[in-house]
Amino acid sequence: MGAAEDRTIVVNPNCGGKPGYQTFNEIGFQTAGPRAFVWDHGVADAARSSPAREQAKREVAGEEKTMKRTRFLIVTICAGFLATAQAERQANSAATEGKTGACGPAAFLTLEQGKIAGVDWVKQEGNTIHNHVVLTQSRIIDAAIELRSDQTAVRSSVVLSVAGGESEKPIIRELGEGAIYWSDMIVSSVEQAVLRARVSGQASSKIPGASLYSDSRGDVLVERLDAVDWVISYHNKRYEVLTDAQGCMLSATLPEHGVVIERRETFREEQYPLWAPYGAPPDGAYKAEEVRISAPQGHSLVGTLTTPSHGGAKFSAAVLITGLGPSERNGGQSPWMPLRDLADALTRAGIAVLRVDDRGVGKSSGDHAPSTTFDEADDVQTEVAWLRARNDIDAKRVALVGYSEGGLIAPMIAAKDPQIAAIVTLAGPGTSGADLAHYQIGQAVNRDPAIGLSLRLIRCSSRRGYIVRR
Repeated sequence: MGAAEDRTIVVNPNCGGKPGYQTFNEIGFQTAGPRAFVWDHGVADAARSSPAREQAKREVAGEEKTMKRTRFLIVTICAGFLATAQAERQANSAATEGKTGACGPAAFLTLEQGKIAGVDWVKQEGNTIHNHVVLTQSRIIDAAIELRSDQTAVRSSVVLSVAGGESEKPIIRELGEGAIYWSDMIVSSVEQAVLRARVSGQASSKIPGASLYSDSRGDVLVERLDAVDWVISYHNKRYEVLTDAQGCMLSATLPEHGVVIERRETFREEQYPLWAPYGAPPDGAYKAEEVRISAPQGHSLVGTLTTPSHGGAKFSAAVLITGLGPSERNGGQSPWMPLRDLADALTRAGIAVLRVDDRGVGKSSGDHAPSTTFDEADDVQTEVAWLRARNDIDAKRVALVGYSEGGLIAPMIAAKDPQIAAIVTLAGPGTSGADLAHYQIGQAVNRDPAIGLSLRLIRCSSRRGYIVRR
């Protein structure tokens, strides 16, 4: 092997600060000689004399002894730096663990399939959190919640309103001891659950959640996965939450519902403008007008007709048919307005849409109580005739879109009116009315906890109805 080559060992003092390194060069361990460094090796030159072999062995032994000392030195230095880094991380973690101060002002965006469904603007002043929430651009919630130092809620004041309408009377509540404020419609309450759990310091915490609108309470389960990952469960909802080191929520998801919540620092209110429930959208994509239709029975049907802002001289059209029970034109109050959502999508696609309050509901006159499915079908036929008489509607391209009971009414009308261009049933029945009623009554009875097993109504084999077993 000859004389031992001169070698230089260079130890990088930062080796402990580079986790996951893979090569010696990354930690600054280099050789000055011409050949690659190996931890162990032998002499393979058989032509060498025995004295040369012995000399080589002695040289190798000397090198190995030097190498062992070098290895020990490297391990000792790196271990020291690693221990120091670990201690610093633990100190930083301990320093931030107890901090539950106010998170900065932010806007929490709730996204459903990439579309904004709501925004919660939140800021804390002293021990009070202020929320300004807008859901589906129409429902407005202004809330002020006073907090204790342990992040539980003392009292709240909530004002509800609808875009274009008057504010309701404030709801002021004392929230009791040991509870956080909780509302599915105020997503910053998810962040508050994390901040409260950080005070307890437990890996899993069951925290009482107080409603801002009633006396109801429920347990919010907060599970800590690591320093910034959390799972929060309440009833049938499971939030997977990412926070920063201080517990301020950065994002959250509800995987089962396809909902994503994102924190934004600079999202402005004008970026999510208000939209009255019966009005045209703020982006001007189409027009909306309130219409009044006179029914042959003497009552008036009032609703909203939306027409595209651009298109031909005549539009194809759709009549939306409401579900079972007295319903207004949007199919529900803000923020849950499925028929407005449907009308919005269809009108943006170039189709005029008529949606109407049921007789005796909203602005429509008449009495809904005695009306039957056939009476409601008569009202829809009146709406179809009114649409066909308009100059901006193509009378040969009028479709029916029915929801729930409306999905039963649509084919009833189409069976008598061959000029109906198309029908769509949404959650409509797939059986006869008699079978549907039989099934619904049975389900209602089976799920009623007030009816004991001995008094259950059981289905007759003849399927004519139910009998009582006593």
